[in-house]
Amino acid sequence: MLFFGVKKNGELEALISKTRMNQSNNYKDAAQENYKALCSRYKELLSAGKLNEKQQTH
Repeated sequence: MLFFGVKKNGELEALISKTRMNQSNNYKDAAQENYKALCSRYKELLSAGKLNEKQQTH
């Protein structure tokens, strides 16, 4: 149950966290691969209608 905020997509949040971690550790290649995976998965979820309006803009 949510009291405040937007219900987040756990899969996308995990990819964002992984990308940020690699970026902060200066793992440029890994961060770029994670970012590509994040963009790809976001597009898949968006085209499948699995993201609500607030998740799309988060």
